[in-house]
Amino acid sequence: MGYTRKTCWLKTSLILLISFIACVNVKAQQGDKITVTGSVIDQIGPIAGANIIVKGTADGTITDYNGNFRLVAPKNSTLVISFIGYKAQEVMATTKPLTIKLQDDTELLDEVVVIGYGSMKKEDLTGSVTSVKADEINRGAVTNPQELIQGKVSGVFVQPPSGQPGGASKLRIRSGASLNASNDPLIVVDGVPLANDGAPGMADALGSINPNDIETFTVLKDASATAIYGSRASNGVIMITTKKGGKDKIKVAYNGTFSINDPYKKVKTLSANQFREVATTAFKNTPANEEIINDYLNIFPDQSTNWQDKIFRTAFGTDNNLSLSGTTFNTPYRVSLGYNNEAGTLKRSKYERYTLDMSVNPKFFDDHLSVNINLKGVINDNDFVDAGVVGGAAFFDPTKPVYNESGAYNGYWNWTKPSSPNGDGDVNGEVGVNPVQLLYDQFDNGKTKRSIGNIQFDYKLHPLPELRFNLNLGYDVARGKGDKGPQVGSYMAEKDDLFKGVGRRSHWNNFRRNQLLEFYTSFEKDLDAIQSRINAMMGYSYQHFYYEDYTKNYSPVVAGYPVKQDDAWVLNDAETEYIQEGSYAHPSENYLVSFYGRLNYVFKNRYLLTGTVRRDGSSRFHKDNRWGTFSSVAAAWTITEEAFMKNQDILSNLKLRIGYGATGQQDLGSDFYPYYAAYQESTNQESMYLGEYLLKPGKYNKDLKWETTDTYNLGLDFGFLNNRINGSLEYYKKKTKDLLGVVNVPAGTNFTNRLITNIGKMENKGVEFNLNAVAIQTKDFNW
Repeated sequence: MGYTRKTCWLKTSLILLISFIACVNVKAQQGDKITVTGSVIDQIGPIAGANIIVKGTADGTITDYNGNFRLVAPKNSTLVISFIGYKAQEVMATTKPLTIKLQDDTELLDEVVVIGYGSMKKEDLTGSVTSVKADEINRGAVTNPQELIQGKVSGVFVQPPSGQPGGASKLRIRSGASLNASNDPLIVVDGVPLANDGAPGMADALGSINPNDIETFTVLKDASATAIYGSRASNGVIMITTKKGGKDKIKVAYNGTFSINDPYKKVKTLSANQFREVATTAFKNTPANEEIINDYLNIFPDQSTNWQDKIFRTAFGTDNNLSLSGTTFNTPYRVSLGYNNEAGTLKRSKYERYTLDMSVNPKFFDDHLSVNINLKGVINDNDFVDAGVVGGAAFFDPTKPVYNESGAYNGYWNWTKPSSPNGDGDVNGEVGVNPVQLLYDQFDNGKTKRSIGNIQFDYKLHPLPELRFNLNLGYDVARGKGDKGPQVGSYMAEKDDLFKGVGRRSHWNNFRRNQLLEFYTSFEKDLDAIQSRINAMMGYSYQHFYYEDYTKNYSPVVAGYPVKQDDAWVLNDAETEYIQEGSYAHPSENYLVSFYGRLNYVFKNRYLLTGTVRRDGSSRFHKDNRWGTFSSVAAAWTITEEAFMKNQDILSNLKLRIGYGATGQQDLGSDFYPYYAAYQESTNQESMYLGEYLLKPGKYNKDLKWETTDTYNLGLDFGFLNNRINGSLEYYKKKTKDLLGVVNVPAGTNFTNRLITNIGKMENKGVEFNLNAVAIQTKDFNW
């Protein structure tokens, strides 16, 4: 079939028509775009680096050094102009040159900061308080919450964990203030103060908090900020607020990190040949040198073992978090599930954590009653290894093999006595254990379950909404259990002098309970007639701590080994088995009762005064010394609010702060009744009399009293370029008196030779400098 003239004409006309329509469409599309030019300024002059974005898109540009910009945008579109420290503005795209004047964003100073028992505007603070938000905290493979603020807050030292998976990070605020009492800061999670010892089987107090659930860290450093916590605050306070549900629709979020840890730096050691050479030289002039060399160095002439390579590995870890948040029936909620699996660089060490975080935050009575319900749960599962294996691998003989030929001691080669090339002779208790066997031939594992929760009612009085009442009921409950011991037939079990070849085992089962009841009332009011603002608060706190440490020691019963039956020692002819040697339960408890108050007064938005007082009672002390009073006073002057600073264009914030306060200390760890004269039951079977355990009087000191720390603080806050550059300079001094210390006492004056008492003083001081800057801010990159 061929083409006709008519057909060709029709096809040619159709192609021309399509081309014309396409051309018109392109011109029409180009016609919908316009070029927008203009400049962005503030009350001082041009703003360089401001963002101009087409609303609803990622298209945009930034202003140059002179504040000018040029942008191609759709006709009738909306442009969003923003820059840090200023309120964002929206303007219509037009061909006429634009001049956009940005206004200061006072919300930077009006930002509300969480403090003890309430919150306060940042501009009204007189103490040293630093708040780190979720978008400012450290990212990456972080498993411990302390690591989130490492390097973020001046005066806060975070020492990384030892390397054990799930290990503890040591946290110090402005160094320690005590000798024998705790130097850990007080940790408050969603209004619940935690015990310093955390929970059994957990590394520290924060071991149960999933870092992905944290919204803000607030660090209270000086006494003006911490004294409201009185007896708990000598070492500073860290307040953690977890994420809550918003008013948005249902939102599902997943966050996952995967990490590889490699022990690329190891202790430099001699190779097997170098070791032989050094040892041969050392024994060169020894009469029995050939015997020593042959019997010890050249047992395995071709053997070369790098023991560090045998115990270390490249470890993999993963942290996963899935959250669901939103609002249902006008009730914000959030549910988060987390799973963390961290293998240690030491073989066989492992850490697993399962977390649950739930919050519901309804409001009633026209938002006058707010109810915050928080629930957190965690399961920690640890496989521990003996940390001594690291040093053992660095010093164990590299000319010896990992395994023996005879299969003795579960197949691991060890030095024996008399020396046996196969490592199957009698145990030599004077030398180290094969590092690989130390890893695999003993077990040490523990599992902890913990739950932290509270329900908080906050009511604003209807006739007077400035007056509010807050009731907080909280708890922290944890139970941990674990087992430890050598494998039967291992070298370690053989080294046990009493139970050779079997070794003894232990089982622990511990319990912690922390109950909280707090009630406070607050009043906040702007008094325009006298250009003042007041914030007053007073309250009551009750906290009960209960501890129970239950330990079982199991001793092996070996055929032919004497055991005690009916108060007589007989030879056992049964097969090897484990019997319970002893069970020790140590229940203890202590109480803290407190009354507290705080007044914050602001005059003309630039003169600030804060005073706090707290009366604490602790069950750790005798009734004559049980109560302590701790107070603080601080003042601040916001210089940039003065009339003579209004016309300057250099400083956007300048505040001078000065404060003094006293805090207390009573945390002596597991010593709950150091003032109480009591008898203790012996746990030593060898000291029994007529089949019964003996009682002995315990040490005590009824004159023990509060350790007190006085803190002085002088600070200067500053900000430039509308706080794009900001920071602080602070000087502090801490003086601790009546230190709780352990001292030697004369024989016969007490039932011990060492006693806890109040003795000595301590002082530490320092200077802190903090500088924050937004160096680069574009639509694609922020630094």
